[in-house]
Amino acid sequence: MLFANFVSNFYEEFIYRGAILGLLLTVLGRQRAWPAAIISAVLFCQGHLHYPPALLATVFVAGLVWAWMTIRYRSLWPAWVSHTLADTIVDALVKT
Repeated sequence: MLFANFVSNFYEEFIYRGAILGLLLTVLGRQRAWPAAIISAVLFCQGHLHYPPALLATVFVAGLVWAWMTIRYRSLWPAWVSHTLADTIVDALVKT
């Protein structure tokens, strides 16, 4: 399960924070980082629409946090590590 989280979270971070957020920051400019973060978080939710509403709200907030981390540190690594850690913890709690 840990390896699956490593791989799937990397491609999610690469797509949503690397490609989409990066493109939005290029188009909107870094002075409009929050609108770019919100848009990328909404799009991140699109891949999780099968979740119940409360969990979908959590995914949105997590998407905002990971977008902020990417903007703040100018790197995908902090968001990827955080995302992988969060999913691994949730998986461990749900399976026990």
